[in-house]
Amino acid sequence: MTVLDLTEWSWAPLGEDGAAIAAAVRASQVRGLEVAPPDPLAGEPWRLRSTGLVGYLPLGAGLPALRIAPKVPIASLVMLLDRAYDLGSLRWQPGVTAAATIEGLYDVLLGRLCELVGARLRRGLYRAYVETQDELAMLRGRLAVPETLGRAARGSVRLVCDFEELTEDLDDNRLILWTLERARRVGLGRPSTRAAVRALHRSLSGAVTLTSFAGAACEGRAYHRLNADYRPIHALCRAVLDACGEATAGGPADAVPFTVDMPRLFERFAARWLAAELAPWRVEAQHRFSLDADLSYSIDVVVRDPNTRRAVAVLDTKYKDAVRPAPADVQQVVFYATVLGCADAWLWYPRAVPHRTVTAGGVRVHTCGLDLARPATWPAVIPALARTLAAA
Repeated sequence: MTVLDLTEWSWAPLGEDGAAIAAAVRASQVRGLEVAPPDPLAGEPWRLRSTGLVGYLPLGAGLPALRIAPKVPIASLVMLLDRAYDLGSLRWQPGVTAAATIEGLYDVLLGRLCELVGARLRRGLYRAYVETQDELAMLRGRLAVPETLGRAARGSVRLVCDFEELTEDLDDNRLILWTLERARRVGLGRPSTRAAVRALHRSLSGAVTLTSFAGAACEGRAYHRLNADYRPIHALCRAVLDACGEATAGGPADAVPFTVDMPRLFERFAARWLAAELAPWRVEAQHRFSLDADLSYSIDVVVRDPNTRRAVAVLDTKYKDAVRPAPADVQQVVFYATVLGCADAWLWYPRAVPHRTVTAGGVRVHTCGLDLARPATWPAVIPALARTLAAA
C-alpha cells in the first residue's frame, strides 16, 4: 500500500488521484480533515490538510493511506497520552519516548502492552466463577426444573443445570483480545512488534471469546488483589482502541486506522493534568447541563471549591492554530460561566499565546497557551490559574 505523508495543519497536494482521495476522505466522515478543491486561477490542485487528526488512515483499495505527522514532537504526544489515559504507573523503556514517527508511537503503545500482557500470561490469565446453564447427564449445581421438564416433554433425558464455572473467558480478558485484534490489523509497527501482537493474539484466542468493545469499556472496571495488574493493561487498551476506532472483527489486514484525535486528547489531558496540579481544588471533566430537552451542553472543565463544591471557574480547550481567541470562543465560555455563576473563565490553546484578560458581562475571560511542543514550560501556567482561584 502506498502512503501519502502529511503534517498536521499544513496543506498537501493530492496529485493525480486527488479527486478520488478527496471523495474517499469525505465519504469516511472522519473528523479533523479538510479538503480544498482545485483552484485553476491560482494553479492549485486538490489539497488536503489535517486540523487535529494525526496517525495512519487507510482510505480503501487502490488509494494511498494517509500518514499524518503531528505538529508537536512524538515525545510530547507520548507525554499527553501518558497523562490523559492515566498511564503514569507504566515504566517506559529508556529512549522509547524519543520515537520520531507515528510508527514509533505504535511501537511505544503496543510494545508496552505486549510486555504487560505477556507477563500476565506467564502467570496465568485472571479467572473467576460465572453463572452458567447447560444440559448435563448428571446433576451439577442447581436443577433448572422448568427447563428440564420442557426438554423431557420433547424426549430429552438430560438435566438442565445452573452452576458456577471457573473460567478465563471474562470481559477483563476479552478487552485485551479485542485490542490485539484491532492492533494486528494496523499497517504500522516494526516486524518484532507486529510479531509479538500476533503471538499474544493466538495465545488468548484459545481461551477467550473475541468480542467487540468500545474504548470506554476499559474504564470504571473493578480491580482487586487477583487482577490489580490489569489496571495498566486496560489503560493501554483504552488508548489503543481509541486510536483504532470502532469496527467489527472482520475486514482485511492493514485496513484499521491508528489515529489520535488531538482536540479530544488535549481536552482529556487538560482535565487529568489540572486535577493533579490544582489539588485540593476539585476538577470536574465534561460537566453536562441542559436548558431544555433539545438544548444540552458540555463544559470541558469545571473547577469547584473543595469545601462547598461551588463552581469557581470554567475552562474550555481550543485546539486551534491561533494566537488570539475568536469572538465565538469568548461568547461560549462567558455563557458557560454565567450559567454556573462563575466570575472567571479560561480559554486554553495548544501553543504559546499572549496571556490576556477581558471582561464581558461580569465574567473575566483569561486566555492561556500550553505549548505542547515544550513540556518543560507547562508548570509555568499553573500559578496564574491558582491566583485566579484563590481570589474567587
